[in-house]
Amino acid sequence: MLDEGCATMRVVVWLRWLLFLSTFCPLPLHAQSTLTIVVGTAPAAGPDIYSRLIAPYLTKHLPSHPTIIVQNMPGVSGLKAAEYLYKIARQDGSVLGSFTTSVYSDAVMRETNLYDYSQFGIVGTASITTFFCATYGVSAIRTFQQARQEPLIMGATSAEGPPYMYAHMVNRTAKTKFTIVPGYRGTPDVLLAMQRHEVDGMCWDWASAKSQKPDWIAEGKLHAFVQIGPIPNAQLDAMGVPNLAQFISADYKDAVDLITSQQYFGKPFLLPPNVPRSRLDILRKAFAETITDPELLRAAESAHVDISTVPISVLHDVTQRFFAVPTSTLQKAKDLTK
Repeated sequence: MLDEGCATMRVVVWLRWLLFLSTFCPLPLHAQSTLTIVVGTAPAAGPDIYSRLIAPYLTKHLPSHPTIIVQNMPGVSGLKAAEYLYKIARQDGSVLGSFTTSVYSDAVMRETNLYDYSQFGIVGTASITTFFCATYGVSAIRTFQQARQEPLIMGATSAEGPPYMYAHMVNRTAKTKFTIVPGYRGTPDVLLAMQRHEVDGMCWDWASAKSQKPDWIAEGKLHAFVQIGPIPNAQLDAMGVPNLAQFISADYKDAVDLITSQQYFGKPFLLPPNVPRSRLDILRKAFAETITDPELLRAAESAHVDISTVPISVLHDVTQRFFAVPTSTLQKAKDLTK
């Protein structure tokens, strides 16, 4: 009986040891059968559209071709999902995050930081984005000159989200007369409010607008009147949409540059902190191959989705400059967006 008891105890100890090892030494990436992309928006918003488009092509380029699950976790313009990725998600390469660009700026500009953006592992971005403001349908306001003279009601998500931040920044720097109405669950809800004439317009990113409402653009129902960002958009330029930079004073330039630097990330895909470098490299390689996959590019064109990217080194440089910004510039940026 003593021998049987000892044998049982040895089995229990061995099982506990295996459980311990599984916690700190997870399965190699090539053996994992499932990968989850946590999206910090509601369905049909920009990051959700990109994640669902990319998922079936990303699995082609990953070892073992895992099943990829897209999980929506909306809340506080992506901050809920970002905090989950930072504090709770497994750190073994089996969980990715995709958020709005405000998650990047919020890491520095929020009074109480929920996460350190610089600790996320950058897998890549699927789109460099340019923001713009627009009205819809029968609105008489169709130029930036009109928007600086006449009041507009602009819909927004939370006060931490890009539609609110950018509309507020345009008000402060270019003396527009926007009344900003936050509280919509996501940009699809604001678009519906525009269609119902509950609000006049919104400020959001051109890449998302093209994939969400290509018919509005094709039919001339979306009236873009200003674009905002470090990289002018060729399509908006061709439509004669001016850049906010033409209308702001030198006093605001450093703060506006800081806020709009987030647009280099566009549609980012990130890993939790402390994921082993070998796994980060595998995912980066697979993502880079996916973004140039001819089949993905054809599918993206059919879905009116822009695919563009920059090297990881550029994203690292932008992040380092962002976190090293002078306190005076940071305070100005906070004042412009709140």
